[in-house]
Amino acid sequence: MPRCLTGTDRILVSSFRPVASSNPGYQLMIREQTEDVCLDLPLPEIWDRTVTLLASSMSTPSMESFVKPAQLVAVESSSVTLAVANDFTRGMLMNSHRAALESALATVLGRKITLKVIVDQSVKSAEYSPTIASIIPSPVRGQRPNRPANSALPEPGYGASKANLNQKHSFESFIVGSSNRFCHSAAMAVSEKPGQAYNPLFIYGGVGLGKTHLLHAVGNAILQHAPNTVVRYMSCEKFTNELINSLRDGSMQDFRRRYRQIDVLLMDDVQFIEKKEATQEEFFHTFNALRESGKQIVLSSDRPPQALSHLTERLRSRFEWGLIADVQAPDYEMRLAILQRKAEVERMVVSEEILPFIAENFSGSIRELEGALLRAHAYTNLTGSTPHASTLRDILLPGSHRKERRIITVEHVINAVASYFRIEPADIKSSKRSQDLTAPRHIAMYLAHEMLSLSFPRIGAAFGNRKHTSVIYAYDKIKTALPLDAEIASVVKRISQELEA
Repeated sequence: MPRCLTGTDRILVSSFRPVASSNPGYQLMIREQTEDVCLDLPLPEIWDRTVTLLASSMSTPSMESFVKPAQLVAVESSSVTLAVANDFTRGMLMNSHRAALESALATVLGRKITLKVIVDQSVKSAEYSPTIASIIPSPVRGQRPNRPANSALPEPGYGASKANLNQKHSFESFIVGSSNRFCHSAAMAVSEKPGQAYNPLFIYGGVGLGKTHLLHAVGNAILQHAPNTVVRYMSCEKFTNELINSLRDGSMQDFRRRYRQIDVLLMDDVQFIEKKEATQEEFFHTFNALRESGKQIVLSSDRPPQALSHLTERLRSRFEWGLIADVQAPDYEMRLAILQRKAEVERMVVSEEILPFIAENFSGSIRELEGALLRAHAYTNLTGSTPHASTLRDILLPGSHRKERRIITVEHVINAVASYFRIEPADIKSSKRSQDLTAPRHIAMYLAHEMLSLSFPRIGAAFGNRKHTSVIYAYDKIKTALPLDAEIASVVKRISQELEA
């Protein structure tokens, strides 16, 4: 009889081939480096040991949302394959947690490995156990919810209006493209697992790119599934005004109680509280109270937390505790899809050439797109005629003198700055740190963010694969200098005008 193999037994083989084990609960793996066969543990046990190792160094939301639901499907000589339920989870594992996973798997297996992650829709997503106490599942269609006899059933939309939510802003009405897919997926994950998935979720990006839409969509989705949840959307400006009024009226106790009983806080434009010390202090304590109670916080800003240089360090660090996601300006295809959806929803009858013209000439923001569409539609209604390309240019681009609008790219910015300072564009993207290159490089990075609404990581990639923290430093340096240094302000203005000409 063949002897029973143990976990440390090896058998030398002359060729690479699968080898059957005498124990059906184990599998034999071929090692390419030594041309031998080693006996590995069952796949579930390998994965259990890996998860245990990761638990001490990885946050609970990441473990519950991404790692634990994954399934170990193959262990090969130099690689390990995991299966997950969707592309979003795959992206999170490969982009954010790959190094930790490879290290833990290498420890368990006793050899260096490379991680592979595949999408298999049969893999079950993580189950959700609510941490927000007041969440009550929605009733099955046609059934009345279980409520106290003396409790009035709210009218449709009541919860959304009380939460300051716009019901038109839903996930269904949000156009998803390459520029916002990650941010959209993160917001959906929060709406499905408030208080668990990412807390806080910090969304940042330029004006009019859909940040506010996503905040409303999160609130509307949560209320749809759990009508009794206390959801509140508001801008930081309104929060500040309420704080000032409460201080004036001596009603701070009511103010604190009102905000700390919220289940889901959706706070827009947090950059507004920069330099407002009293507001930051109160928001800091509100943030702590909500998060410690397992309540969900979603924040939006025009910049990532690291770039909010006038926030207190303790508040900025808390904004970085969860997931930070950026939303970018839409590309042409996405702009056209947004216009088509807007025209459909608003029942606008427009000619075939109007939408492509607007999508081509308005690349700044979604608000800019929709404004141009409304102007074109108003012209059609008021005059009774359909505007064509030449007429559209006069209506939507007054003063353009029929000149094609230039679409600015990062390369245009770099070339314009290089031309102004009489240096080579390649030097701006190089690793050189001489003083004559530092200022032009910082100005170019500043303009790339201000004029193109590019995220700091993307700017870093365009400038010789620099770290996003270096870009943030450059942006802050120029932004701080503008009101103080007339020469720098003049240079930035002249280069901006040249790019827009």
